[in-house]
Parts: sequence; structure tokens; C-alpha cells
Amino acid sequence: MSDSALPMVQNLSLVTFNCKGFNNGLSYLPVLLDSFDVILLQEHWLSDSEFDCLCFDGFISSAISGFDNSVLLRGRPFGGCAILYRQNLVSSFKQVSTCSRRFCAVKIVVQNCCCLLINVYLPTDYRSTAATDQLKATLGELYGFISTVPHDFLIIAGDWNTDLHRPCSFTDVISSFVYDLNLSFVDLNFSDDVQFTYLGHDGSKSWLDHVAVSTPCVSLVTSVHSIMDGRNLSDHNPLVLSLDLSVVSVVCPPVAFKTTCPAWFKATPEIIGQYQSSVLQSLAALSSSLDDEVVLCCNPLCTAHHQHLELICGQLVKCLKEAAESSIPCRGSGRRRKVAGWSEFVKPELVASQWWYKLWLD
Repeated sequence: MSDSALPMVQNLSLVTFNCKGFNNGLSYLPVLLDSFDVILLQEHWLSDSEFDCLCFDGFISSAISGFDNSVLLRGRPFGGCAILYRQNLVSSFKQVSTCSRRFCAVKIVVQNCCCLLINVYLPTDYRSTAATDQLKATLGELYGFISTVPHDFLIIAGDWNTDLHRPCSFTDVISSFVYDLNLSFVDLNFSDDVQFTYLGHDGSKSWLDHVAVSTPCVSLVTSVHSIMDGRNLSDHNPLVLSLDLSVVSVVCPPVAFKTTCPAWFKATPEIIGQYQSSVLQSLAALSSSLDDEVVLCCNPLCTAHHQHLELICGQLVKCLKEAAESSIPCRGSGRRRKVAGWSEFVKPELVASQWWYKLWLD
């Protein structure tokens, strides 16, 4: 990867915690801040203008709000994610913008290997088609984000709002998602230490919080356990992940990350016209193959055609993607060209100056 950092991160302790409102979790946060290097918060319920509340001595925060601050809010605040990490690790961390209401992210660079750490708060499972569709939309947004950010391995942690031991549509969708990204839920490997992470008002227990890690890097995880503490006023138990990053370059050697995406700013009016023509041709071919019964169905609650509609949606996306690939110029990202003498003379000074500069800013 092109990112680099001082080799100061060896063992890293992370905790993911749905605090059920910042004010509700404020009394317990100092306990977590004293004990862990990285804290992943979900449901802080803060607006963009209230992120100063996340400023704690010795920590740096990166947060997103769960709601649009430009629209008048009806009812109580909701959602939101934040990542807090120790200030002495600033040289190894880099914040990444997600433009999402459901997840935030940072990069952790150790031994020239880049870990993309993502904190998620997924939609609630209301056992309905609408809820499942919302989950698919969120995971689609997450998948698109991951595909555009250079990294060597992934860690996705937080409130997945799904008990993976229970068969349901949410479990199927999430299982497909982690399979496509070659991830493994490492918390499931420590079932003796994680019995549940959510305690309902009726006393019911569920395992809703999870940690998914790139399968080749599962051996970096030394332990996963939940914390049951009477001082915690949330209905979620914190979930702790311990990592041994001293061998990360052996377990997950750096690889060149290369991706391409349409460079719309390079597209001339003529190219845009070619793209539009290609889309129209593809849509014409698609429309001729559609089932009239599906097209003419006017029942908004219909479930009989759900599978057909998903297939049509996938075909529409494919049409747009193929049209862009055939006509729109692309831009990619990969390794930068090596410069003679850089690693020996310039790079150490650059890394040190960046660390002090970031420390001064914070």
C-alpha cells in the first residue's frame, strides 16, 4: 500500500458498544476509555453539531450522525456511529469519509499493511420485506464503499442487529455479504466467552453485535469476549476484540489494490451520448424479456413477484455498469511509482513530521 506509519502498533484492543444514546452511555464510557485502544460506538443519537461531546482527553474521534441535520427532526434522535482511538496511535490511523448514515471508517496502517476498520449500525429486523430491502440497500452501500478504498484486510464490527444463530432473511443476506467479501465472524469462534450481547426489556437475550475479519487474517485475533457490568445502563453488552498485529505482514502481506471506476469528469458530451445510447439499447433488450404479469402488477404489498423484481433490479444495474465500462473513461488506484532514495532518506523524515503535525493539530 502507499500508506505508511511508524511501527508502534503491536497489540490492539478494540471494543464495540451500542450505548443507546450518548447521555445514557456517558457514565460508562470512561470505563471503556481507560481499558481499550479503540472504541466503536453505535446509537450515540448526536447531531453533527454535537460531535464536540465525543472529545475526550487522549482520544481522537471520527463520527457520523444517524439523521439529516438540515431537516426538522420529529421524535427523539436516533442512530449514529463513532470511532474513538488513542491519540498516541495517531500516526497509524487515518480517517476515511463514508458519506453514510449507517457506518464510519478509519484506516490502520501497521508494517505497511493497511486495515480498513468499519463501524456499522445496521437496520433493525422487523421481519418484513421492507426491512430486508433496507438491509440490502445498506450492505450495497457498504460494499460499494469498500470496493473504492485501498486496503489489505478488513475488520467490520458493530451492531449488526441480527442474531446469526437464528434462521431468517437478515441472516441469509448478511451471510451472502460476508461470503462475497471473504470475511469470517470471529466472535462466533469464541462462543464460550460471548453468550449474548443484547438483553431485551422482557429478559430475552440475543447475540446482535459481531466482528467480521478478512478470513486470511483470522489468526490475528487472539480473543473476543463480551462484558457484563452493572455500571452499563445500555441494553447492549460491549464486545471486545484483541488483535496481535506484530505478525500482520506475515499473515497478510501487502498487496497492490487496484480498482477502476468511471471518471465522469473526463466524459465529453459525445461520450455521454454514447453512454446514453448504450443504456437505451440494453434497456430495450431487457424490456422485451419482461414478464407482463410482473410489469402490470399494481399491488404494493405483493410478495409473489418479489424474486422477479430482484432479478430485474440486478439486470438494470448490470445494464448501467456495462454501458459505463464500454464508453466512460476510467480512473484507477494502485501503487505509486517508486522514487529512488525515497525509502532510505526521505520517508522516515516524512513519517515523523506527519506524526508531529497531526499531534499538533489535535
